[in-house]
Amino acid sequence: MKGNKTGKGFDQHPENINSKGKPKGSKNRSTIARAIMDTNIKIPEKILSQLKEIYPDMANNLTIEEAMAYIQATKAIQDKDTAAYKALMDSGYGLPKQEIDQNITENQKVEIVNLNAGEYDIDENGNVTKK
Repeated sequence: MKGNKTGKGFDQHPENINSKGKPKGSKNRSTIARAIMDTNIKIPEKILSQLKEIYPDMANNLTIEEAMAYIQATKAIQDKDTAAYKALMDSGYGLPKQEIDQNITENQKVEIVNLNAGEYDIDENGNVTKK
């Protein structure tokens, strides 16, 4: 389906359409976010001393990403915050793998039903019965 709900395209004024696309050299949002996360941060002394009590080997000079990871770990441990724990684990180790059972037995029968032929009824639960 082309265009918007009225079917007239995205904009009725051609001068508002970006026909050249994204300018060369412009950065993606993910590139900008990674650059920000790699930036060093000066943690306020009060927060730094609290973190150093828990993590004595923690460096004084951290990137934003490292500081956020320490703070998430602290929330997970001190506040028993399972969302913080999950976020940290998923970032460090990836999402848990989910297996899908795709076993098909050889003797399994599959009936192909043409619902458009009018020979079958479908009830409110989605069950198909022959007329």
